[in-house]
Amino acid sequence: MRRLLRHLRSVLRVRPGKPAIGAGLRTALATAVPLVLAFLLGVKDAGWGA
Repeated sequence: MRRLLRHLRSVLRVRPGKPAIGAGLRTALATAVPLVLAFLLGVKDAGWGA
């Protein structure tokens, strides 16, 4: 049990550092671009992927 708690603490530890803005923008584009294209092309059932 102690090993599990120690592992959880190490995983959930917040460390100072630079935010990953590039990764966030890449993720936002990967999510939004297909949905916008589906909307513009009139694909009705594409929203389930969001």
